[in-house]
This record gives sequence, structure tokens and C-alpha cells, in this order.
Amino acid sequence: MTLPQATASPERPAASYYFIRRPVLAGVISIIITLMGLLAIRLLPVARYPQITPPAIQVIAVYPGATAQDVADAVAAPIEEQLSGLQGLLYYTSANASDGTMNLSIYFDTGRNQDLAAVDVQNAVQLASPQLPAAVRQNGVSILKANTDILGAVALTSDDPRYDAAYLTNYMKLYVEDELKSVPGIGNAQTFGGLQFSMLIQLDPNKMAQLGVTVSDVANAVREQNATNPAGRLGREPSPAGTETGPAPRDGSAPACCSKKLSDHPAPTTPAALKKERSSAALSRQYKVQ
Repeated sequence: MTLPQATASPERPAASYYFIRRPVLAGVISIIITLMGLLAIRLLPVARYPQITPPAIQVIAVYPGATAQDVADAVAAPIEEQLSGLQGLLYYTSANASDGTMNLSIYFDTGRNQDLAAVDVQNAVQLASPQLPAAVRQNGVSILKANTDILGAVALTSDDPRYDAAYLTNYMKLYVEDELKSVPGIGNAQTFGGLQFSMLIQLDPNKMAQLGVTVSDVANAVREQNATNPAGRLGREPSPAGTETGPAPRDGSAPACCSKKLSDHPAPTTPAALKKERSSAALSRQYKVQ
């Protein structure tokens, strides 16, 4: 009985089995490639990472004294009407609060440049600006290149009982919030709590009806008292004869043109004389200030 002879199979190339026959060498090369990739992550620019989340633009506006429904009808609706034709627009969401604030988040396609999208949104807001209330235009409409996701939270505390929550909130807005916004990678920083230093004016409708005063009249009166008026310049041409202008001496002494006149006016001693002196000084300033 004869056994069948095995046919000789052609030899396969040795290159395909090079790393199979040398597992240690293959493992070392794999470890080196992995370490090089880990080291390259720290040197890779942020712009090289793939864009996963869609770029978002936030539009923030404040309508003082309005309810959430009023903000939605008078502020959010005119702006949303101008957003329908933006390039690469995916969707937008608006949140209107009862304190008169509106937060409109606009999301674009991942391939859309965020800077160009912010310019398009700004142009849309400018088109809707004539339809917005005057109070909203006066406070301004903010456009931010930031997502709504919260990256972190910072808590400010104090063991001193003199510094209450309102003081810490004001300190956070003045000294900490702007510094956080300047950190690379942070689009916006917001202080929660809303405990800001302000003046609350409560109006009595019955007394307002008796006096014939409206809310606009009260607001205009407060606005006039809160205005800052420049005083102008002293000694500006045309000036009265004998008026001299120039830098004051460093030693604190009066100029030569004023030393003679100061001796001619003795200091008032009685309240009536002091009041008369102040009135004459105010009158002279009124005519000399140009």
C-alpha cells in the first residue's frame, strides 16, 4: 500500500511573517508609536482638533420692567425673523426671563466659521434694531461667540461678616469676571446671583394719578439727575481782559496774577456772608466758563 505524497506548496514571502515571528520587536515599535502620539498631543494646536460641537453665537438683550412674554414678543421675535436666511444655520433657541433678559442661542453647521457666523448674526441684529424698543437699544444688544455649556464654576467666599453677598457679587463683577473672560479658550463669564448695587424706586399708583405723573415722567426725572454734564474750560478765548492762564507752580503757591486779588477778598465769617460769597463765585463761573 502506497501513501499519497504531499504536494509541495509554494513558499510564501517571508516579509508578511516578519513581525509575527518577532513579537518582541513588534511590541517595542508599537510602544514607541504610542509614546510619540502622547507627546504630540501637547504640541498639537487646538485648531487641528476636529470640530465636534456646532459653533454657537449668543445674543443677549435686556428689556427693563418687561415680563417674559413681553420680551418674547417685542425683542426675541424681531430678531428671530432676520435669522431665517443665515448661511449654515441649524437651529436657534431663546430663553426669556421674567426680569426682562433675553438669551438667544444660535447654532450653525460644524463647517461654518464662527467668526463669519458672528458677523452674519450681527448684521441680522442690526436689521432688526429699528423694531426693538427704545429701552433695549439704549442698553445695547450683546453678541458673544460662546457655547452655552458650562466649563467650570468659581465660588467667592469671605469669613469677614462685613462683606455680604451683595458686596462679593459686586467685587466679582468688577475684578474677577473680566479676568476670566481674558483667559484663552473662555468665551464668556457670568456672575450668578444678581445682587448688584442699585436703587429700587417703588411708585404709588394712587398718588401718581392724583399728581398726573406717569412712569415715563419718573424715569426721565431720575435720568436727568443721573446725567454728568461737562463743566467746560476756564480762560478759553474769548476771555475778559486781564485773564491769564498757565501752569500752576509746583511749590503750591498762587500765581502772580491771583496773589493780589486774593488779598482783596477776605474770608467770610457769617453764614449769610458765606452764602453770598458762594453765589457770587457760582455766578462768575457761569460767565467765565465757555
